[in-house]
Amino acid sequence: RLHEIQVSLTTGRYDCCTTPVQAFDMARALEPDRVRLQLVPGAGHYPSEPAMGRAMALETTAFLDWLKSLRRI
Repeated sequence: RLHEIQVSLTTGRYDCCTTPVQAFDMARALEPDRVRLQLVPGAGHYPSEPAMGRAMALETTAFLDWLKSLRRI
């Protein structure tokens, strides 16, 4: 069932730890229909940055919604 898991990659435009290029490379290496790649403008690496914090909160909510949908199957 691992092939059913959706992957979310969220990286900041100015992230020097996990660079946008690395995120794009990882997305390319995975199955394209399973990957949601988000490049957050104005953000770096840390979720304490406002833009990254908002993006991570939205992705976490989307992931929880996905998990809840599995229970209905």
